[in-house]
Amino acid sequence: MLCEENECTGCAACVSACPQKCIALNRTKFGWQVARINIKECTECLICDKVCPQISFTNYMKPKKCYAAYTELKDERLDSASGGVAHIFYKNFLSQKSNTIVFGVEWDSDIQANLAYTQNLSEISFFKVRNMFKLIVLLVMT
Repeated sequence: MLCEENECTGCAACVSACPQKCIALNRTKFGWQVARINIKECTECLICDKVCPQISFTNYMKPKKCYAAYTELKDERLDSASGGVAHIFYKNFLSQKSNTIVFGVEWDSDIQANLAYTQNLSEISFFKVRNMFKLIVLLVMT
């Protein structure tokens, strides 16, 4: 089934879970990635509904508080899925503490998750969004 296009976060959970591989992420006219089903191949197993955070959102998942932030550095903000905030955290962690590793997950062109990490400040640009790939930050570990 999938959620409405304006509600889709582009998380690709449905793409990964679909046993028929009939769901793909496509760009909207505004540049956002949204999930779309190839109806001809869909068997209506509804696994996509079960993993979609927009459809299967339950009451116990509602946040008590919500904060939003983004960097004032326009180039950093526009080149980052987090509004530049994750990149700033990475910079701060790596420049202030020795033996620090930052981790993230990048989706490749086959919508496969690849774990990535670095200890080098010069390599954190890897964690920025590039082309059609999205970054999902899992963990920053010190």
